[in-house]
Amino acid sequence: MENGFNFDHPSVQTLLDAFPSPVFVVDKHLIIHKVNEAGRMLSRKSIGPGVDRLCGDFLCCVNSGDLGDQCGKTENCETCVVRKVINEVSAGSQAHREVTRMTVQKEGKPAEKWFLVSGKPFNGNPDDNIIVTLEDVTELVELRRIIPICSYCRKVRDD
Repeated sequence: MENGFNFDHPSVQTLLDAFPSPVFVVDKHLIIHKVNEAGRMLSRKSIGPGVDRLCGDFLCCVNSGDLGDQCGKTENCETCVVRKVINEVSAGSQAHREVTRMTVQKEGKPAEKWFLVSGKPFNGNPDDNIIVTLEDVTELVELRRIIPICSYCRKVRDD
């Protein structure tokens, strides 16, 4: 790899797999080079830990086309939060986090999930690889909708 760090070392995969949330090692061109077990489960495609695929292809984005080759080429890509986080980090941000809704496969059916997408440059250098995580925050988002909190004063309403 560019920074001299050996992502192919077996202990790196063991470390990535220890995280319960999907973790990806991505370059600034949005190509996923390494993924943990939780990340592989998120994709509907049979892929090993070494991926070398565009994010949209790996995550089965509906906008990336049947072959996954349209990732980054459609007008919907401008609003893609995964792309935005990676681009922000590539532009020099030391970390970037944003919440987004995604449709994922759950028990063979499409399901709406909310993810906190986080990105941080590896070794603090955006020219190196970027570590991206997708934390499932669906329950938190749903709870915020249920609890009647005033958006102005932040007090719980009882009406």
